[in-house]
Amino acid sequence: MTKISTLLKTYRVKSGLTQKQLASRMNFNHTVISRIENQENGYLPTIAYVQKFCNALELAEDDRLIIQAAYEKALMEHKQQEISEQNQPTEDLISTLLQKQSTNIPAFSKKKIPLGSLLISIMLLLFSVWYYLQLSGKTEKKNLVSNFSPGTLLYAENFEDHSTEGWENLNIGQWEIMDRNGNSALAIQPPNPEAVPNAFLTQSLTWKDYVMDVDVVFRSGSFEQVYLVVRNAGRENNCTGYRIGGNRLGVAIFRFDPKDQCLGETLAENSNFSLVDGNTYHMRVEVVGELIRYYINDELVLEASDSTYPQGGIGLLGYQVQWVTFDNIFVKSR
Repeated sequence: MTKISTLLKTYRVKSGLTQKQLASRMNFNHTVISRIENQENGYLPTIAYVQKFCNALELAEDDRLIIQAAYEKALMEHKQQEISEQNQPTEDLISTLLQKQSTNIPAFSKKKIPLGSLLISIMLLLFSVWYYLQLSGKTEKKNLVSNFSPGTLLYAENFEDHSTEGWENLNIGQWEIMDRNGNSALAIQPPNPEAVPNAFLTQSLTWKDYVMDVDVVFRSGSFEQVYLVVRNAGRENNCTGYRIGGNRLGVAIFRFDPKDQCLGETLAENSNFSLVDGNTYHMRVEVVGELIRYYINDELVLEASDSTYPQGGIGLLGYQVQWVTFDNIFVKSR
């Protein structure tokens, strides 16, 4: 069966569209299409992308089924590879332990091994494997998802007490409380153009399904990049989860790839809704199961579906700005 990347490229070329023309139809950045069509990086698109691709080209049902079959095959291979990589550390450990034990035991043909020594060696091997599995189990327990009843208030803060307690800065830049027009808010004033400061709420690491409401105001700098971050892993891996927001050119839902250095895929874009310097925006992000919704001033502007990150915390991101404030942050479980 043809690879999904090759198949998508074939259909695009057959339709007579360039990558930029297709991107315009799908409301995606053309760099995403370029990356998906590159066979060498093995990049797998989301099902939402595939559906938009088929709709943009107005493909017949038979063609859609061909693409769907290729996508499902690629998805299965991708999951099998992930499972293999996850199991490899345990397999390597057991193999190493067996090799160490075998080097400490003389060959039977040369010298008879006392039964007591053999039993001790076996017990040490079994204990080593058990101890490793116990450590793995403890690590997994730390990452268990916190489940809350729908509607539970998980976090509420208006920063009137001038406290940044619970917020951790993950990049260059100092988060602080800014008073503007008699109102206090969590704010960032990047010290240099290279700063990409990300404030992360440490207590939110194990949250799963929730809705996040924030009031946002910014003053543009060299440009502006203003985002809310959800289902992020915090300091463990800053470039994880979903980045939602944008600038004067529009807004987008972006998914970070765990194995890349802050690279990823734009899941949805809306170039018709731009963020303007000085305006106050009430932003809401909902993450429920695989569904991600983005509202601005109570209007749904973006929606996407993705299963990469089932849990993770909230963050705030602002760069290429003179300053940006985030206020009246409320998070409820869904």
